[in-house]
Amino acid sequence: MKRVVLVVTLSILCASLPAQLNQPDNEAELGVAFTASVFASFVSPVVSVVHKPEVFGIGGGAKAMIGLGQNDFYVAPYGRIELGALYMGVGPLFVIRQPDDFTGIDSAVSFFSTIGFGIPLDSIANGDLVLDLGVDASITPSPIIVADTGNFLTDLLASIIVTTLGAVMNTVKLNVGLAYAAGF
Repeated sequence: MKRVVLVVTLSILCASLPAQLNQPDNEAELGVAFTASVFASFVSPVVSVVHKPEVFGIGGGAKAMIGLGQNDFYVAPYGRIELGALYMGVGPLFVIRQPDDFTGIDSAVSFFSTIGFGIPLDSIANGDLVLDLGVDASITPSPIIVADTGNFLTDLLASIIVTTLGAVMNTVKLNVGLAYAAGF
């Protein structure tokens, strides 16, 4: 009986092996997104490479955020995991150029995290056109908001609260983009 089970198991594995070999284990993705927070918006080129033999994948990527209107620039290399269409990533955010009109960040390195979905839209050549919908979290400069009611204490407290709340809300960034993903 053990021999029969072994022969059947080996037969199934050998029959499924050609189908497994035709599936690429790695995937490269190149895209561009529009990323926006409460105070700023960015054009964001994105590249990633993931080893994804089945549904689960692990790899890395990089995202650049080029400020629209503020002339700022950031680069975030990150580790990435995927589960089906869901992806998550985390890494440092390097401040290459501070924005013109916002408060600066004391450090040239911040944090970056991302979560989203890569939804295949259409097959093109050996890959897929992908709609990328996600949320990023990264500390980038935000403006100092000054209240002017005429009362010094009220203005001071309101400015502190609103500037702090704005900085926290500026951490969350929504992004929508298109990418081309191909296996290799």
